[in-house]
Amino acid sequence: MEDFQSQFSTENDQIQFHPASKKEAEFIFLQLKAEWSFLQEKLNNAKDILDKLPEKKIIEKAQEVGTLIFVNKALQSIQPKFETVKLWYTENKQKFPKIPKTLNLRNKRFQLINEYIVNLRDKIKNDDVPINHTKPVPT
Repeated sequence: MEDFQSQFSTENDQIQFHPASKKEAEFIFLQLKAEWSFLQEKLNNAKDILDKLPEKKIIEKAQEVGTLIFVNKALQSIQPKFETVKLWYTENKQKFPKIPKTLNLRNKRFQLINEYIVNLRDKIKNDDVPINHTKPVPT
């Protein structure tokens, strides 16, 4: 992935977007849009899985909560830049680029995030953190 951090600056606690060209702005928009869409999908899937897990599956629930936290942090980190790029398009009276149906970036990110989640789950499973398995007293 090409580093595009230099296209952003911070002025008065506001992120500014300064692309060198329209083509560069399009490239950055597409990267951020793909990442945003992928992470939203991942967040929704983790929420669905968490909702469907039975109460007894404590470790699996903890893993999904970890996924939710990770994905939410990733979304929070790209949101200001994505909003700034969208604002640049609006202020410069430019049409938003069309999103191609397939982006290689999406597949690479999907693979990397899945590998991270698998590693995180392995770490949680192998951790010696005691889990309180007390059952609530029926009333």
